[in-house]
Amino acid sequence: MTEPFTRKAKEAQRKFFNKMQRMGMAIAAHDEYWVCSRGTGKSEGLDARFIIRNVWSMPGSTGALISPSYAKAWGNTLPAIIHALAEWGYIEGIHFFVGRKAPLSANFGKPKRPPLQTAWGNCIHFWNGTVLVVLSFSQGMSANSMSLDWVIGPEAKFLDYDKIKSEVDPANRGNLQDFNQCPWHHSVLYSTDMPTLKAGRWILDKINDMNPVHINLIRNLYREMKLTERLPEQTPYTKRKYKELRHDLMLARKYQAPVKPMRGKTREYTVYYGEYDIFDNMEVVGKDYIWQMYRNVPSLIWRTAFMNERLFRVANGFYSALNDYHFYTPGDTRYMGSMGADWNRLRLAGCLADGDLDMDAPLLIGFDSNSAINTACIGQVSRHDWRHEQIDRALKHDPTLLYPVFNKYNNEFLKLAMEQTAVKVGKNGFEKDKSPEATEDSPDNPDEYKTHITDAWDTLFVGANFFMPELAYAESGIIFLH
Repeated sequence: MTEPFTRKAKEAQRKFFNKMQRMGMAIAAHDEYWVCSRGTGKSEGLDARFIIRNVWSMPGSTGALISPSYAKAWGNTLPAIIHALAEWGYIEGIHFFVGRKAPLSANFGKPKRPPLQTAWGNCIHFWNGTVLVVLSFSQGMSANSMSLDWVIGPEAKFLDYDKIKSEVDPANRGNLQDFNQCPWHHSVLYSTDMPTLKAGRWILDKINDMNPVHINLIRNLYREMKLTERLPEQTPYTKRKYKELRHDLMLARKYQAPVKPMRGKTREYTVYYGEYDIFDNMEVVGKDYIWQMYRNVPSLIWRTAFMNERLFRVANGFYSALNDYHFYTPGDTRYMGSMGADWNRLRLAGCLADGDLDMDAPLLIGFDSNSAINTACIGQVSRHDWRHEQIDRALKHDPTLLYPVFNKYNNEFLKLAMEQTAVKVGKNGFEKDKSPEATEDSPDNPDEYKTHITDAWDTLFVGANFFMPELAYAESGIIFLH
């Protein structure tokens, strides 16, 4: 092993890990599902820990990092993971190479199942031959014909669970001749903050697959093993005890008794599910940061992204037909592919990284302006000669109406505002309840989540449908709707 891979004792650094991160290290279950708020250290304490452990435990293995799109992976997920690996002391260009195969001069190990030469652009090559392949759900069947040894899925709330079951899980198979003795062979880790879309709530159901009694067994075995390891006098008995405890711990980490017993089924992979909020990382982020987020972040974002609350839409709201299938994951673009692992260019990509941007279609911009807040919604009309009527019927997929869909990454304010917009009985019958607009802008009730922005979208929708019938044939440009 070359010098960059070794650290002398005086170079070792002491690192602090919070409650959530320590729990993950102690349990280290075969299948891990984490719903943790922003600022809890998911990248450093969960994602990086999982990757490093599997790289060391399965040299030459093939792992997969799954993402809804390459734009999401290269623009958001991978930079955070690369930084987290650096916090652990693993440096890009020394311990691993991103977006290419390591040069021969690096003397890296070879993968047991190397990617094709053209596929290295979406891989991370580690020093011992392990390869982490980046897979995009926007590329159909991207995991097809692959044999994976482990899988990681950051930002799991954006991942299509049907594709996980139909594409990823079947690919996480085989290779038992190489790593069958490793308790984490074919392990998975999915992490996210609290899902707000119904499609992302599949991860919340994983708590039903966890056996709490078995998790307590793992914790007790881990505690006894560590106490035995730290005994000042290591006798043959204590050494044998430590070895037996470690064996039992590794077995418990891999298998648990079936949560739902079935005839002939004696065991299943161990599952751990955990939920943690921002206060579980107070030692690192500090009280001042938490108070700042509480003051500056809109209330609904604070409650979901930082407090891990499960929020549901207003019953019988104004946009009652709005559902998960109205929100989509944009595809990948050649523009993104041309940038490779150039982090600076990726950060500045802007809307050019969105696969739903039609460079030949005009931009439609709807405004809503008042003394409290100015909002705008931007959209494009599909190239179909459709006639259009009312919003509710359109959301219900009436074939005679324009069918609106929303980019789930770029419409967080609009989505939550529409879900929280209620209905009231006015002088003309049922109408949108705009009474929240009369309340003062405050951290608990910010203007961004009131009906202002929904009015901007209504303007965009009505304008495109009723006042611009020729838009389906328009060439390009920007059209302002008032």
